[in-house]
Amino acid sequence: MSTKSLEYLTPRIALAQAKYIGPRYARLFLERAGSVEALFAGPEQLRRLFPRVQERILRELFRPELWREAQRIAQWCLDEGVELYFVGDEDYPSRLRECVDAPVVLYVKGAYRSWDSSLSLSVVGTRNISSYGQTMTDRLLRELQVIEPKTLVVSGLAYGVDISAHRKALELGMPTVAVLAHGFDRIYPAVHRATAMEILLEGAWVSEYPPGTNPDRYNFVGRNRIIAGLTEATLIIEAGLKSGSLITAELARDYDREVLVVPGRVGDRYSEGCNQLISQMTGVLVCSGADIARMMGWEQRGEALQATLDFAPELRPIDNAIYELIARAQPIQLNDIVRQTGMTVAEVSAELFELELDGHICAMPGGVYALSR
Repeated sequence: MSTKSLEYLTPRIALAQAKYIGPRYARLFLERAGSVEALFAGPEQLRRLFPRVQERILRELFRPELWREAQRIAQWCLDEGVELYFVGDEDYPSRLRECVDAPVVLYVKGAYRSWDSSLSLSVVGTRNISSYGQTMTDRLLRELQVIEPKTLVVSGLAYGVDISAHRKALELGMPTVAVLAHGFDRIYPAVHRATAMEILLEGAWVSEYPPGTNPDRYNFVGRNRIIAGLTEATLIIEAGLKSGSLITAELARDYDREVLVVPGRVGDRYSEGCNQLISQMTGVLVCSGADIARMMGWEQRGEALQATLDFAPELRPIDNAIYELIARAQPIQLNDIVRQTGMTVAEVSAELFELELDGHICAMPGGVYALSR
């Protein structure tokens, strides 16, 4: 259950729901009025505080339907165990509050409460993740988990890189937060519901949208600013030139946050955006968890990780021609392995099977192989 009362929730939700105001003006109103309760003390007092206030804003704030709708949403929060964070209160996530367009309220459901942890990373990228993108997502999060097991991973529950980041974080026992572009009375896309429910156990769902809000197209840009604002850095793993992830990167830069970018092969459609960020020097190239650690100021932990990676026996190359080929050319398709080694399909398949059993490689959809570490 929410720890806050109906009386606390209602005026805060009403301000967030009011038309013609928005996040920036809401904060100006709060600064002048001193509290959200003072804003709703009455029309005459509001006129005294804001002599030039527009009549349409005045009518909106004291519209009976606005208050009834806010009460309905507040009761829903209490009934559904949804926590509400208000931008004017001390418990609002401090990093997000630094952003000029931070949402007036955040609806939060789940177990996670350590919003001001210094170890946090947003991970976004293409919906059309490749085997390379999957490999890099897994590798970077695994290496970060060695540095700091409780690094918060924030993403948007979308297809591709987003859901891969959430699932890898869950697998590694890292807290993960899904920022949604709709209300909590639905999950979009619906096929990710099982993962979303698992996230609630150690992580959380976050949204600025009340129940009944559909995942409309324009909501996703608003969602992206929360992803960029909640953490101290945003990691881009595979993004095309028109990817929404580039919008998130731009927002992160506007908020003075680090933008970290995984490079891709020249000509790969879903790496063109990443390579452009690097070439324009608007994103920092990273290839390992240690790179991310150094950029986020975790130098000593990054050095400890690199030592672990350098000397861990399971990460040393093995004496196997197919393994070495995969290491050089990953991700690589079965037919390419056959052609480059001169072996038969049966011989290559037998070797791949042994390498996979030993945990050295992993099979991807479409007969594609990559190193598992």
